Amino acid sequence: MGDGYRTPLATAADVPREKLLLSIFGDLRLLRHEILHNKGRLSSETLAKLELLSPSTTGSVDYGNDDVERIVRHIKTALDELVTRWTGKDPAYRTIWRIT
Repeated sequence: MGDGYRTPLATAADVPREKLLLSIFGDLRLLRHEILHNKGRLSSETLAKLELLSPSTTGSVDYGNDDVERIVRHIKTALDELVTRWTGKDPAYRTIWRIT
C-alpha cells in the first residue's frame, strides 16, 4: 500500500506505518515488476511469492475483465478490513477518504 493511504491510516489509528500491510498490494507489486522487467511473463520465483492472485492460464500477466474485477474486489475488501481493524467498527471510519 503506497504512502497515499498508509501514512494517514497509521496516524489515525496510532499504529506504526509498517503494520499496515496488505497482501494484495504485494501481489500487484510483483505483477508490475514482471510486466516491466520480464515482458509480462511470470517467473517461477514470482509465482511462488503470489499470495492472493492466481496466475493466468498462459503463465503471463494476462488478466481479463473478470480477473480485474476480482482484483478490485480484493483491494476494496482488504482496505475495508484494514480500516475496521485499526479504527473500529464505527461506520464513519469505514470509508478511506474520511481519514485522509
